[in-house]
Amino acid sequence: MKKKLAIIQLLILIGLSSFSQEVSKDEVSKKFVIALTAGPSFPVGQYGLMNLNHQESGFAKFGFNLNLNFAYQLEKHFGLASSVIYAQHVLNIDELKKLPDFTNAKADHYQYWGVLLGPMATVNLSKKVLLDFKFLAGVASANAPVIQSDSGVISNEKWSDAFVYQYGTDIRYNFNPNVCFFSNIYYNHTKPVWKLVNGSVEKNMGVFDFNVGFGYNF
Repeated sequence: MKKKLAIIQLLILIGLSSFSQEVSKDEVSKKFVIALTAGPSFPVGQYGLMNLNHQESGFAKFGFNLNLNFAYQLEKHFGLASSVIYAQHVLNIDELKKLPDFTNAKADHYQYWGVLLGPMATVNLSKKVLLDFKFLAGVASANAPVIQSDSGVISNEKWSDAFVYQYGTDIRYNFNPNVCFFSNIYYNHTKPVWKLVNGSVEKNMGVFDFNVGFGYNF
């Protein structure tokens, strides 16, 4: 009888151990994460330059951006990531109004969206906190602002496709195996060329994005 009880106890322990291993494997097997983040976007370099005497000045002001982030963890410290991005920045019309014939000028905004893909390196800071380093590249479509001078519209709605790249870091905090808090800091750069009636305009659009949001592990 004692031998039978010992065998039953051993089988129970084996069963509990197997169940525990299955749960652990299930948690580890969640290699995909998708997250939606949003936040402020700050123009830098020529894009944010406010110099009327510099033809490369973008006069772009503080804006906002949205990121749909997707990642696949190939192994513990390496994976593939992709992003669908959108950003919008108001044109600083107050500076342009200092020019002749622009005292009553009006303008809308810059905007662009893009799709990017690239490698991702991951560092596990703790059991719940992960730090990702990314470098992504892809294609963006950028929209030039429509400007109306005192004499009328001088630029029409223009879109242009261009190469875009992004690099930065993500911090993921896993509330549980499925839901995570997602925060990222990215630098984005694209250089569209818009063809206008009087020639072409090339614009260096560099921004820093600071985002927060939530993700889902699966």
